[in-house]
Amino acid sequence: MPTIDQLYGALRQADEDGDTEAAEHFASQIRAARAKPAESSPAPDSFESRAASMPVGDLEIARAKNDGFGQYLRDQASKPEEGETEAETFKRQYGGLNYSGDVEMGEAVAR
Repeated sequence: MPTIDQLYGALRQADEDGDTEAAEHFASQIRAARAKPAESSPAPDSFESRAASMPVGDLEIARAKNDGFGQYLRDQASKPEEGETEAETFKRQYGGLNYSGDVEMGEAVAR
């Protein structure tokens, strides 16, 4: 598929040649290309590609940082995984606490 720049070049050439039918064809292709959403593959420098190439330990460190990449990683971690219930998502994100009923005074202070 030609790029938009190539289509514009072909449109200009068709206009210079006086070929209105070809010019209309290229103009409609340009409109269609502009209306299409961007490809879903990540750009080489995107957060997604950076995260995919990092070891787990480095991801944990990057997630704690207060920058755009850290925010992206926190947002990704907070999304529920496929087929996961709300309770499972909470447990994955925050860990599980064993609740055995009433809390004694010493345990409450320790917590």
